[in-house]
Amino acid sequence: MKVYDRYKVILKKTKFLVGRVLIKSVLSKYLEMAPENIQFIKNKYGELYLKDNTIQFNISHSKNMLTCAITLNNEIGVEVEKVNGPIDEIVKRFFSVGEREYIAKFRAPERKKYLIRFGQ
Repeated sequence: MKVYDRYKVILKKTKFLVGRVLIKSVLSKYLEMAPENIQFIKNKYGELYLKDNTIQFNISHSKNMLTCAITLNNEIGVEVEKVNGPIDEIVKRFFSVGEREYIAKFRAPERKKYLIRFGQ
């Protein structure tokens, strides 16, 4: 059974397809090959990667947002989430010490705004 077929809700199927089209379209430019010839491998965490690890990529989607990032010869991760309420727990869980120190410089009401800028 293909991954697409596992999704029962049409919106989730659509998100899956859009994500695959996006990442394969972009990767096809770097790899100089047709998108349909790109094959992914999954690591033990279910993350996709290419057999040749010189091109690293990551894709994330949440609600109506979708993003991808690609780099050469470096690991990369990207996450998109809608954040409601305080961000302190998110920062504590997912950010490095240096990143946390940077964000902590700002007053609590401003942290969310600077957190978004930090990721750009």
